[in-house]
Amino acid sequence: MKILTKMSLATLGANPSRVKEMKDGKPVHSSIDLVRIYGVASSLVFKTDPKTGDIQVAVAGNFEAVNLENRETYRAGILWLPGGIQELLINSVDTGQVDGNGKPIYQDVKFGFTIAAVPASNPIGYSYTAEQLIDAQQNDPLAELRASLPELAALPAPDAAKK
Repeated sequence: MKILTKMSLATLGANPSRVKEMKDGKPVHSSIDLVRIYGVASSLVFKTDPKTGDIQVAVAGNFEAVNLENRETYRAGILWLPGGIQELLINSVDTGQVDGNGKPIYQDVKFGFTIAAVPASNPIGYSYTAEQLIDAQQNDPLAELRASLPELAALPAPDAAKK
């Protein structure tokens, strides 16, 4: 497994331009599965593009991905997904609330996607699609821990008279 400083389709070695291959004037592929990405997103990272001054948003957390062409596996703590797909994850992580210090409140979100390239009539000749592997869901680490400890479930309920 390779560890990356940031995960994106480029750092995963995905080659979306393969979907533009033609034979006898017709596309060879209707789509190509590029990568499978899954993990737990827990916060957002903001970066200013030095060229444009635009603010870009990445997702931070614990991520793993498999390049579906060469089967290499990768891990990273920062994730950049194609536009449109990235925003779905950002919107799930960002609660839209702030704490008493004015800092954003984020929620952990489990997710999994297979990202594919499809031919498109745009200037680069392809576009991306994503298939959800699981429904994005809030992560409650303590609930998972409780479920993994069967002895907690076996404890008797508190005696109402002792309260």
